[in-house]
Amino acid sequence: MLVDLYWEDERKLLLIEFKWRAPLSGDDQLHKQWQDYLSHDERERALHLFIAPDTAEGSKAIMRDDVWNGRLLLRSWFDVLNTLHHLNESKIPHLQRWSEEVIGCLERLGIRPFRGFKHLSAPEVTSQRAIVFWRGFEGFAHMAKPEIPPLNVSQQAFFTAAGGHCG
Repeated sequence: MLVDLYWEDERKLLLIEFKWRAPLSGDDQLHKQWQDYLSHDERERALHLFIAPDTAEGSKAIMRDDVWNGRLLLRSWFDVLNTLHHLNESKIPHLQRWSEEVIGCLERLGIRPFRGFKHLSAPEVTSQRAIVFWRGFEGFAHMAKPEIPPLNVSQQAFFTAAGGHCG
């Protein structure tokens, strides 16, 4: 998708690649879009936006050859959802309605915000007499300082593979 944005005398382009459970069409798909679809002048004022469930392929494309110079933006569908939730708090009715509709669509596709652990019940508390896998950590303050024998720095000290000290 190509979006042409205008603000008074300024013009920006957004070249957007959406992916949903489909791989890129070759390792160089994003490179080709940027270099072959946009002219040199258009690339000067454009951003390339890659939206997918997982943006790892976009990261790999940048690592192979960063032809974007910081203009490839990688966003997951979950990132989009979080942004829409912020728009949903807008005081602009049309923008709020649009964000609600898109949030509903994403929810039907299985992209939902994290809603915590309310559905989980608390585990049973075991008695103090029962054997517990880990009883916690009280720190090292109760331990006595070990006696360390003096080491003659002119003499090499090392340990054998069998675990014994050789002096």
